[in-house]
Amino acid sequence: MSINSMLTGLTYSLLYHFRDSLGVLTSVDNPVVNIYTPQKELYCNQVALTTTSTTGEYKFSFFAPAGLTIGHWTSLGIGITQSSTVFSERQVFEIIDVKLEPAWVSLEELR
Repeated sequence: MSINSMLTGLTYSLLYHFRDSLGVLTSVDNPVVNIYTPQKELYCNQVALTTTSTTGEYKFSFFAPAGLTIGHWTSLGIGITQSSTVFSERQVFEIIDVKLEPAWVSLEELR
């Protein structure tokens, strides 16, 4: 699993893919996301995911404000089908604040 790095002050799209037992993307009802801080505290609770043009794919736009706790965050997308099957997908991402950790900025990003 690769970890996405996110700079504070920007908006990012988190994508969630819900698959059935055969690995086929499947639509779910009322998909939501919970986001947890590096300290395992709930940051966003049951926020609705939006649909995309792909079946079984849902999106959440996440704005990382300045001053957000740096470190590894976890998000959990959850959806339920009409047959009461629960689907979930976890994403881990890292919040970076270049004002606090300027070494994270590469020469390419400074151009």
